[in-house]
Amino acid sequence: MKNNITLFRFAALLSFLLASFPLSAGNRLEWEAVQGADHYRVIIRQNDQLLLDTPSKDCWLPLFLPPGNYELQIQVINTFGKKVSESPWEPLRIFTSAPPFIAAFSPNEIHQFNLSSFSALVTGWVPSSKNITGSEFYLRNTAGRTIPLIVSPAETSHQSDTNYQNLSLAPAEDLPESGVWSLVMKNPDGKSYEKKDALRIIKNLQPHIKRIKPRFLPFEEQQAGLQMQINNQEEGASVTISGPSEIPVLFVNKSSPNVLNYYLDISSAAAGWYSVSVRNPSGRSHEKNRAFKIYTDQSGGVNGVPAYPHNVYFALTLGLPIRDKKDKKTSRPVYAGFTMGYRQEFLPFSRKSYWLSGFEWEAALESTFPFDKGIVMPEKRIYPMQQSVLLGLNYIIPSDSLYKIQFRIAAGPVLSLYDWKVSIDWQTIVSGGIRLEYKPELYMSFLLGLSSTYYVDDVRKILKPTLEGGWKW
Repeated sequence: MKNNITLFRFAALLSFLLASFPLSAGNRLEWEAVQGADHYRVIIRQNDQLLLDTPSKDCWLPLFLPPGNYELQIQVINTFGKKVSESPWEPLRIFTSAPPFIAAFSPNEIHQFNLSSFSALVTGWVPSSKNITGSEFYLRNTAGRTIPLIVSPAETSHQSDTNYQNLSLAPAEDLPESGVWSLVMKNPDGKSYEKKDALRIIKNLQPHIKRIKPRFLPFEEQQAGLQMQINNQEEGASVTISGPSEIPVLFVNKSSPNVLNYYLDISSAAAGWYSVSVRNPSGRSHEKNRAFKIYTDQSGGVNGVPAYPHNVYFALTLGLPIRDKKDKKTSRPVYAGFTMGYRQEFLPFSRKSYWLSGFEWEAALESTFPFDKGIVMPEKRIYPMQQSVLLGLNYIIPSDSLYKIQFRIAAGPVLSLYDWKVSIDWQTIVSGGIRLEYKPELYMSFLLGLSSTYYVDDVRKILKPTLEGGWKW
């Protein structure tokens, strides 16, 4: 129940509105503002003994006196510091103060750096200003560290009908990386309340997509399973697939904490490469470009391996002779040449396996000739112009990159010709390099190989840089 106290200036009437008589300890006095007042002086006594004599710029003042009976007087002070009016002494009764209590606090779980304020529902005592002490709020962990929380006045609402107040609390300093914290509310009268384990701060994790399988999805299927291994994935992380078309995704289950299984509806998906990204609730994300590929009837084969089992190629070669210790005085020419060949998938069943799909057998014709046809070898007979028929094996390491690693081995008879003399010998080639598949049916490779020609009484080794281009169908 609120009582009104009327104050009279000696020559003029002034009115004040004093709040609630009697009051609970920890409550506050309220009165109407007086025009022309610079501030107010609040005086409280008990049994003629002065207990409180304090100025107040505001039209209210918190009370933290023990329960009991008191007398109250309010004086009006002008800008010159003179008293211009005062109220009569009025009885004031204070009951036992309401203890502080935190009914609710949210959010209860956050990620590091993701939140700047909290909300709380409390009762007991909160108001504060520059001149009046209010309740203190802070977070405290088991190690005793505290983080002060600031009550934002603009977001504080007082609900007198329920005695609960909705508050907005902002940390006065950066929150730590992780940990469990309690929320403490402490009033100026020394009473406090602690809400245990009110907040859990989770350290931000950087997700990483380590593996996705299969990398090639069969075009025949209406739905396909996709398994992803994602490290540092937080609870509630989202997975997004982007590419030539939208693909409906359904999460199935987790094989392990880091391995997730999905169903993809690829019945109407467009052919091409698709990227996968994962985003943690903390805000960090990782994207794996060209994560998997979908092939249509026109561009795909079994297990999504491209349906290009045949290819032809043309290559330009350069031969750099390798000298051995006994040939230091032997003059050797530099060779140039070209190769034409045909390649085909090694065996039909190899296309059913992703890693075996890179094998091809080949047949090739190779021609080499010296830059200077007039060179004569002083100690050894050699036939520098050569025509070779080669059979070999080619392997392209499967990869989702445009650049792939290529290995080649080949062997076959070689027809050596010099000064109209003919010799049939044997040749082997071992080489490796990089292939660029800039279109599904076109490629270009750079290889560095070692060619060995076995004569009746000699072995000649040549280092062969090779540039080749091919067409697949």
